[in-house]
Amino acid sequence: MFGLQKLPLAAALAAIFLFSASCRTAPVARGPSGSGRVILISLDGASAIELRSRYQAGELRGGGFSRFFEEGQVAESLRPVDPTLTAVNHISLATGFPPAVTGIVSNNFRLAGSRWGDRVSGFSAPIAAETLWEAAQRQGKRAGAWTFPGADDAGPGRRGDWGLTYVGRALHGSAMVSLSRASFQAVEPAGESGLAALPPHFGPLRVAQVELPGDAPGAENDGGRALRLIALDQSDDGEENFHELWVGSLAPKMGSLSRLTPGGWGRVVASEAKFGPTASWLKLLDLPTDLARVRLYVGAEHANQAYPPEFATEFAERGLIWPGPPDDDSLEAGWAGGSGIDLATWTEQATRFGDFFLDGLTFAAGRPDWDLLLGYVPTIDEAGHQLLLEEPRQPDYTPERKIAFATARREVWQAVDRGLARLLAAVDLRTTTVMIVSDHGMIPVFARIDPNALLKDAGFATIGPDGRVDPVLSRALAISSGGVSHIYLAPSLPSLERATLLADLVGRFSRFEVNGERGIDKVLSHAQLGPLGLDHPNSGDLVLFSRPGFTFAERPLPGGATSGPTDVYGMHGHLYARGSGNRRLAGIYLALGRGVEKRKIGEVKNTDVAPRAAAYLGIEPPRRVP
Repeated sequence: MFGLQKLPLAAALAAIFLFSASCRTAPVARGPSGSGRVILISLDGASAIELRSRYQAGELRGGGFSRFFEEGQVAESLRPVDPTLTAVNHISLATGFPPAVTGIVSNNFRLAGSRWGDRVSGFSAPIAAETLWEAAQRQGKRAGAWTFPGADDAGPGRRGDWGLTYVGRALHGSAMVSLSRASFQAVEPAGESGLAALPPHFGPLRVAQVELPGDAPGAENDGGRALRLIALDQSDDGEENFHELWVGSLAPKMGSLSRLTPGGWGRVVASEAKFGPTASWLKLLDLPTDLARVRLYVGAEHANQAYPPEFATEFAERGLIWPGPPDDDSLEAGWAGGSGIDLATWTEQATRFGDFFLDGLTFAAGRPDWDLLLGYVPTIDEAGHQLLLEEPRQPDYTPERKIAFATARREVWQAVDRGLARLLAAVDLRTTTVMIVSDHGMIPVFARIDPNALLKDAGFATIGPDGRVDPVLSRALAISSGGVSHIYLAPSLPSLERATLLADLVGRFSRFEVNGERGIDKVLSHAQLGPLGLDHPNSGDLVLFSRPGFTFAERPLPGGATSGPTDVYGMHGHLYARGSGNRRLAGIYLALGRGVEKRKIGEVKNTDVAPRAAAYLGIEPPRRVP
């Protein structure tokens, strides 16, 4: 299955940098005299090529993107820093510096000087440069932060004056509920708390109580949750025929009820002392009129993570409660023929999630107490990872599924387009500059490579019973994120052994093939990372970039395999090279409003965004930290 082929390493390394001389970049904006307000929004995963293609095809008619094309600036592309990962590029967007300065070299990596075997998330690791919100606050400006990576309220320098942080874990996971008629008991509304307010109906109510487990992986709460389901007969025909279901939470007491009709969504809002208002979205999948088999999808339950308390209260009072991302696990279960949601339900969830971010930003923009507002919308990225099905080599490919997935991705883009239109309509563009950027684009993938399994087969790493590398017994380990993998050698290794091991690994990784095809594009030593702006002590002793179509496994593959089918359809993190197959990884840059001259501009560099925003804001850009 696997073959070996010699890679001409010197020629490959030289090719990495050929694109740099031909890159056409737009000059950094100077901005008008005086200071204005700036809204900077990142649309995670939005590709410049895809944006232009969709706009030219007439797919984006919601009034959002068109405002930029017709009245403002749309760059040819935004050139990401390498690797093309979310944490890496967002921190560079926020600081104006490459990973060699910020220290954020991947979505996951080893912090230099940390205990051997430990890893850190690029979303929470220390940022070794001043951020845009810090620079604004230092110069007397007020900053609101809306889930922007890095502004996570985790400590000094990581928060705006007010904001919302990204909710990483649910209070309770999602569930599929199936009930028979026997589960519903006839009751009269008199004396039943919350039932007297139900609309007119005939005959007794049919009520069921559902206890949902609370042991979902990663859930915040240990205990379960309970729901009350109430079936109403609203037809005066002398028979029991149920056409709608009312649902409410029973924890800690039953609150307001949500009306559900077949195929429709409803939201159950509850309150917990520890978390405040919580919300869970439910979809009624099937409601036979005789209640023979009622099927209900119960989405994960979430609460906001906002600060300070007075802002959190105001935000929740507007009914804006974190709805949660689309349920990828349930969609995959449905694809596999199990109990899960379908693509239409997933798309509805993604649309709702995107609406929450953009409607929340519109609410935030209406506040008077900000000069800089940073926002983030993840749904285009999520649709790319889950739905970028384009070629037969991808698992479970069919022409019909390709069309269905492309349609769903288009609907996600269109929802973002409409949300941007609502935001722009609420903003005074005479006093405000709106900048829309993205961290990277997306390319289709079909296979995964596990560098740790390769290290194990070479005798350089030991894999423990949990499938993870045992650092005590290993001389090397890999920490991978998407299309990049950092290979670290144990700090205790003598210099001569390190040099010998590195030379061995360069050859092994360079020659590795999957079904006769080379899956690793570049194998770079730490000394070769300078031209990429990646030469920080946090980077690996070797850095691998996968070829288009391949990604690195972040978790062990079944059976300890060195390669296998991908578990996502779209990925990023690969090396960005202009004019290559990775050009789809280029992000977007759009600007509109105060100080923005209507004109076409060339490529904008990721590291130019913070200085441009600072210029529009009327402040000096973020500083390097000595």
